[in-house]
Formats: sequence, structure tokens, C-alpha cells
Amino acid sequence: MSKSHSKSPTDSRPMTPVNVVDKSHHVQIQIEEDGPTFPKSPSLKHGRPKTPPKKSEDLEITECPFNDYGCDFRSDRHEVKKHIRDSNTAHIALLCENIGPMKRDIIQKIGDSAIKLDEAEDCEFRMSSANHLYSCQFIWPIMDYAEKVRAAKKGTAPVIYSPPFLTHRGGYKICISWAPFGDGEAVREHCSIFVSILRGDHDSILTWPFRSPITFKLLDQSKDKKHLKHVIDTLTPAILDVNMAFLSRPKTARNPAFGILKFVPMRDMKVGGRYLKNDVVYLAVDVDLSGIPAF
Repeated sequence: MSKSHSKSPTDSRPMTPVNVVDKSHHVQIQIEEDGPTFPKSPSLKHGRPKTPPKKSEDLEITECPFNDYGCDFRSDRHEVKKHIRDSNTAHIALLCENIGPMKRDIIQKIGDSAIKLDEAEDCEFRMSSANHLYSCQFIWPIMDYAEKVRAAKKGTAPVIYSPPFLTHRGGYKICISWAPFGDGEAVREHCSIFVSILRGDHDSILTWPFRSPITFKLLDQSKDKKHLKHVIDTLTPAILDVNMAFLSRPKTARNPAFGILKFVPMRDMKVGGRYLKNDVVYLAVDVDLSGIPAF
């Protein structure tokens, strides 16, 4: 008796789809008779995404940034960017060719600037010298006057010295000294003023002893310039043997000072008065050159 092989009821049923969820990636997979199928990406339903159109500014023709160094490439911005990316070696070569001349040019400009600066400083010095060194008149501003008076009263700095100056071009080198608290018998009552003859570069061509009258002026700083009252006094050297130490050609850095002990009463030097404003006093010096022979 032959045995018949009948299919089990389960074998005759068609395979129904089963939904399986991959929990690790949260992607739904559909299993059918012919095998699993995967849903298409939404972004691919309509083909490849389109490239956005170029902006109008990107279409403008521009030069390569290395144009100043010899690169003549010109195109729109997009192409110039690609050119820069792809031409590094060529651009470095151009820079190397230009760096030598650039360095020499910079050095030359620095040298020219230094020369011009020196010329400007020399011009400024000459103008200053013409007014302060080579003029017969010298104006000396004494700054921080209150502090200088305190130092003179304490005896730590009884005398203030001006910068050296020349009586005229190629002339005598002199220096003024000011005692704000007085000197000798004038202490506490009068301010004293003195002059010293210094050793200078032109002493060998000058006439000795020094004999030029010197006029000292304490300048009135009042706003009313029509009624100024300068304190003026003239010192005329007396050509005597006893005075030769003061008037002869200096053998050391400077001769002893000579001057006027009672030049101006200290009571006239009050703060805010005619002669002391903003803590500054101005002294003018005028040397009479009429007796000095011309070169």
C-alpha cells in the first residue's frame, strides 16, 4: 500500500507579510514572499538634488589676489577660489621672486625716512639755536617756581642755573643763575641774579676780558600788555684787576659768578602777581654787542 505524501495545512498557505522592527536603528523592514524590501529615501524620489544657481556677485570677474606679484589669472569668484587652491606652488614661486626687491625697497624707504627725520630734527635745532643760542637775547622760563623757593629756603638748592647760551653766533658762552631766596646780604629780602662766563668753542677768536653790558629783565605777565612793568637792571663789567677772575678767558669749565644781589624784592614775587603766574617766572637776558668787533 503506497503512502501518499500530503502537504500539511500550513504548507499550502501563502506567506503573509510580517513587519519587523530593528530596534537598534529604528528602521521598519517589510518581509514579503520574494524577500525583504526597503523603503526608498524621500530625498531620492525625484532624482539627485539640484545645485543652487550661482549668486550674481559670484559671477563678477575678479583678479587673483596675487596679481600684484605677477599672477594674471582673472575669472569669476568661484573659479578664482579654485585657482588659489590649485596654484599654491606657483604663487609661492611668485612671492619668492618678489621678496628680494621688496626687501631692498623697504630698506631704502627706511633709510630715506631716517634721513628726512634727521633733516627735520636738524632744522628744528637750527631754528631753536637761532633764537636761544645765537641771539643777543635769551628768555629763561623758570618752571615749578614754588618748589624751587622751598628748596632755596631749606638750603638744599639755593641757586637755580639756566641752560648755557651764546651771546651771539660764534660768541661768548654764558650761563645765568637765580637765587629765589636771595644771596649774601640780600637773603630773605631780595631775589639775586648772576652771570657766569663758561669755557666755549670760540674763546680763541674772541676779545678778552669780557666787557659787554648785560641787561636782566623780570618779565611782567599781566594781561594788560599796554601797562607792563618789567623789572630791569643792567650789569656793566668793570675792567679792573680784581675782576679778572670773573671776566678773563675761562681756564676751567666756568668762571666765578658776578651779578646783582638786590634785583627784585621778594614781596613782589607773590603768587598770582605780575611776575609769578601758573608757577612760572620769565627772565630775559639782553647782551649789548655794540662793543664786540665783527668777524
